[in-house]
Order: sequence, then structure tokens, then C-alpha cells
Amino acid sequence: MKPAATSREEILNASRKLVSSKGWNDLSIRSLAAECEVSIGCLYNYFPSKNELLSATVTTIWREIFHLPPGMTEQSDLKAVLRQWYAQMAEGSKKYPGFAALHSALIAGEERKESAELMKRAWAQIIRTIKKLVETDPGVKQERLQGAFGAEQAAQVLFSILLSSVIREDYDSSLILQTTDQLLF
Repeated sequence: MKPAATSREEILNASRKLVSSKGWNDLSIRSLAAECEVSIGCLYNYFPSKNELLSATVTTIWREIFHLPPGMTEQSDLKAVLRQWYAQMAEGSKKYPGFAALHSALIAGEERKESAELMKRAWAQIIRTIKKLVETDPGVKQERLQGAFGAEQAAQVLFSILLSSVIREDYDSSLILQTTDQLLF
């Protein structure tokens, strides 16, 4: 057994690895402790309950799926980023089957407030990225972003489509690209 110097990030990496290789049903505090080569008590120092472990794991999966390659947002190409995310969503769905359904169950569960807050933080980063791209993509017709429909609202609409696609496990980017063209280009 390793000393208890395991970090939260190492535990979450091992958790994602277990989920990817064995599925959500095989993720437990006991199986994760064995994977990390630490005591069960060590894991409880980081995650007081299995629900908190699951919530943190799902949140890191969201971040992994929506993490962009270096320099991609600096190109200010909204449609390229959306296509990239859809490709990553399809890969994430294969790597972590059922994560969207588990995410929904966590938010609906007993400790939903904490789970929902973790998700909101992950989603807020995605929305900020979309908003930045709406504001900086040279192809976006800025005159379409006036009055009550500004960059923030456009980002919210596009994020809603992304979220819907994840929940439905539909990774065809044509709908969001067509919507983007009609709304912004």
C-alpha cells in the first residue's frame, strides 16, 4: 500500500480509469482504494461519500470532454470549436458510457445541491468559452448581437444545444452548426 500522499487529482484519474475500463457499477470506494493502492480511510479524507466521489468524477469527465487542444480558442473559430467538441463528446461517450445519465441521476439524488453546483461550475466554463468565441470570431456578424440577444445569450443557446446532444447521445454537429449559421453568421 502506498503512503497516504495520493492527491485528489490522482484519485479522480484512477476513478475515471476504473469507469472507462469496468463501468460505473464497478466504481466503489473499495475498488478505487485498491486501484490507488491506498486505504479506504484515505479516500474518505477526500470524498466523504460515494455520491461526492461520483459527482467529482462526472465533473472531471465534463472537463475532459470539453477541454480544447492548446491554441484552439485563440484561433477564434466558433464553428471549428463546436465541431471539435462534438467529436470529443462522441469519444467521451465511448470512453465513459452512461456518464450523462449518471450526471442526471446525481442532480436528482439526495445530495443534488452539491452535485448541481459542481456541474454549474463546469458548465459555466464552457459557456464562457462559447461567449468569448462569439465575441472574437471574425465571421460572426456582431450586428446580430444587439438588444436582448447578446453574446451571453448566444452562448447560452449554443450550450443548451450541446447539453441536449450529450443527454440524447446525439453527436451529429449539423444541428448546432446550422443554428450557429442562422443566428450569428
